[in-house]
Amino acid sequence: MRFNSFAALLPARARWGGLLCLGLIGGVSASGELFRDGAVWRIRLEVASEDMKSLRSNPREYVHATLREGTNVLREVAVRLKGGSSFRNVDDKPSFTVDCDRFNGGRFHGLSKIYLNNSLEDPSYVNEKLGSELFRAAGLPAPRVSHAVVELNGRRLGLYVMKEGFAEEFLARHFQRTDGNLYEPQAGVAPDVTGLMTRNSGDGPGDHLDLRRLAEASAQEAAIRWKTLGEILDVDRFVTFMTMEVLSGHRDGYCLARNNYRIYHDPASGKFIFLPDGMDQLFGRADFPVEPHMAGVVAKAVLETEEGRRAYRQRVSVAFTNYFKVEGLVQRVRVWSDALASNLTRAEARTIRREADDLSERIRQRILFVGRELGGPTFKPGP
Repeated sequence: MRFNSFAALLPARARWGGLLCLGLIGGVSASGELFRDGAVWRIRLEVASEDMKSLRSNPREYVHATLREGTNVLREVAVRLKGGSSFRNVDDKPSFTVDCDRFNGGRFHGLSKIYLNNSLEDPSYVNEKLGSELFRAAGLPAPRVSHAVVELNGRRLGLYVMKEGFAEEFLARHFQRTDGNLYEPQAGVAPDVTGLMTRNSGDGPGDHLDLRRLAEASAQEAAIRWKTLGEILDVDRFVTFMTMEVLSGHRDGYCLARNNYRIYHDPASGKFIFLPDGMDQLFGRADFPVEPHMAGVVAKAVLETEEGRRAYRQRVSVAFTNYFKVEGLVQRVRVWSDALASNLTRAEARTIRREADDLSERIRQRILFVGRELGGPTFKPGP
C-alpha cells in the first residue's frame, strides 16, 4: 500500500488537525507547490566575483545574487552562508540562507526566505522532512521541507534540503498575528531564555522583557510554577513539543540540548510557543530514555511540577500511539528516498537508498524501545 501523504497515516482526528497545519484545506497555497511530495527542484545561484570574495571573508554577511529555477529568475536576492558544525565555506558545499525580500521585496514561490541545507549530518536527506511532518501532525508549527539540486556559478553542489524560512508567511500560516517577537538562540552565549537571544522579527518589547518574564516564571517555586508558567507559556503545546522532541530522538533541539529551536511570543494569546528546528539527526539512538534529563530551562521547569510530569506522561502515550507507527514512517522514508534517487547520479542514488535503509532500521529500533518503556511498570501515565 502506498501513501500519498503523511496524513494518510493518522487517525481521523489527528489527520484533520494535521491537514490544517499542512495548509491543504481549501486548496494549495502559493508556496504549497514548492513542498509537494517528491519534488526535487533545480536551483542555480549566481554570485558576482566581488561578492564571492565577500562570502569567503565574511560568510555570515549577505551579498547580492541571482536565483534561477526553470524559467523563474529572481535578481537581487540576498544570500549568506549558514550552519554550525555543518558549516562549509563557499568553495566547498556550503549551506545558504536566501532572503528574497531583503533587497527588493521579491518572493520565491510565495516565500520571502528559504534555507538550503547541505545536510552533511544527515546523509539520508530526509530527517528534517520527517521531523517537520511529525511535529505538524501533532499540531505544532514547523517549517515545510522539500529538496533541491543546487548549482553555484555553474558548479554543481549536489542535493540539498530546502526549508521554509521563519518569516512572516510562516507565522501567518500558524498564528492570527505575525507581529510578535520571534527569537532564536545565540550560539555559544547561554542559548536559553535566561541568556541572550536574537530577535529575528516582531514589534514587541525590544529589551527582552517578555523573555525575562518566561525565565522568571520558570524559576518560581514548584507549588505555583505551573500556574505562573501558564500565564506566559502555551503549556499544552509545550508539553507536546517536549514529547515530540523526545520520541523522535531530537537530541539537538531545545529540550535536550538548548540548540536548534525558535520561540514565538504570540500577541493574540500573550503566550510563548516553541518551534522545532535543525531536525537533521533524528532517531539517532534507539534507547534514549523516554524521561530523559532536560537541558532546557523551561523543559526542566515544567517537568519539576506534578502537573507537568502528569501531562507529559499522558501526552507521550497518546503521541506514541498516534504518530509513531513503524510501517507508515518507513514507507514515507522509502517514498522520499526513491524520489530523490531518481534525480541523482547512480552513485549518489545508491548512497541515498543505503542511508534510507539505515534510518528505517533506526526508526524500527526506536519504536520498539519506546513501546517497551511505555509498557513497563515504571512508566505510569496517570489518570
